[in-house]
Amino acid sequence: MPPGPRPQEVPTRHPAAPGDYAAKIAKDMNSWQIDSNEGDEWKVESLPGEHGKNFPDSRVKKYFVTSFGMCLKSQMIDLKAEGYWEELMDTFRPEIVVKDWFAPRADCGCTYHLRVHLTSANYIVLASFDPPPVTIEQWNDATWKEASAISFSSMGARTPSSGKAGMAPVSPTAASLSATDQPRTPPLPDLCRKTL
Repeated sequence: MPPGPRPQEVPTRHPAAPGDYAAKIAKDMNSWQIDSNEGDEWKVESLPGEHGKNFPDSRVKKYFVTSFGMCLKSQMIDLKAEGYWEELMDTFRPEIVVKDWFAPRADCGCTYHLRVHLTSANYIVLASFDPPPVTIEQWNDATWKEASAISFSSMGARTPSSGKAGMAPVSPTAASLSATDQPRTPPLPDLCRKTL
């Protein structure tokens, strides 16, 4: 266990940079759990995809897509395992910001919903972020949009030393970044893209 910061001292060690976690996810999508797989189910495609646009970060090459039914996935991130040591979480309560990206196809609309929960090691919910779903109409500009959860520390939640952040993108037509080399069929109407 790394030594914690001295009292009144601002920590100088940083957990994995935001881009580092995204790069890790891009290489291993096994961290996602498929909770619902209706319609034509989750698929993996290369960017920009049919009727799409390139992602703002050129390192992102693939993403999940869904269509024709409710598809849900979730992910649990163990903050301690990601480098947030106990004293940092218990004393300094660092900002925890969750960002996600999504985009529709240009020729059809979609609905996207992101839910984030900060829990204790025993999965007791300490704070939640559950904004209303975003619906994008057909014949849109297919622009990638960022969904961002507010900082949990600014909500006054105490982040226990073995805290976990759970993330559950929810949508009748949603998708996410992938690095697998096994994309399935091309996108179908009523499709939305999302990446992490």
